[in-house]
Amino acid sequence: ATVHPGTFHTLLAKHAEVLQNVQVLQVDIDSMDGPVVMKALEHFAPTAVVVELREVVPFPFRHACQTTNTRGVARGGANLNYWRCELGIRGYTLFAMDTQDAVFVRSEKAQKYDAFARGERWRFLGMLGAYLRQVIATLPPSAFFLEEPAAETATTEHDRRSRQRNWFHWLAAAEPHGLLESVWKNLTDEEPEIPFLLML
Repeated sequence: ATVHPGTFHTLLAKHAEVLQNVQVLQVDIDSMDGPVVMKALEHFAPTAVVVELREVVPFPFRHACQTTNTRGVARGGANLNYWRCELGIRGYTLFAMDTQDAVFVRSEKAQKYDAFARGERWRFLGMLGAYLRQVIATLPPSAFFLEEPAAETATTEHDRRSRQRNWFHWLAAAEPHGLLESVWKNLTDEEPEIPFLLML
């Protein structure tokens, strides 16, 4: 069955006997990951939450897919800043990252671990390296030396990738507050039927 916030209560009832004392919550469904995790946290208070990072739109924007049907476009999931903000509101702090996933731990528990004892600065510098590696793995180094976002309509996979590279470079070089409308347009031009959340 497809998992989404509307079916979560039914899923809980069906598997209630094994959903006792949940310590780790991990969701990776490549669609409504954000809304599903938030719905799960209405029922559980796990020590750790493990989520996949999908940098459809890079930091500092917050992006999360709001549908289970992404129409074959790689727009599912949520990005790092969405998770950082939404889980932070719910009492979780970013604890560790690799190039694909992030681990958030309940803030009161996180203080007990060595990574926190060594200091927040070093912990975040290590995670920044993982985040940048993920972005660079998505885009070749040449993408960061382009001047303008591609204006032409993408018709082939090569055209779409070129457009994405140019767009990421443009976002990285510009002041984000003036770009929300342009980012929204770029996301909706290619596939206007995929609902998503976009914030700063």
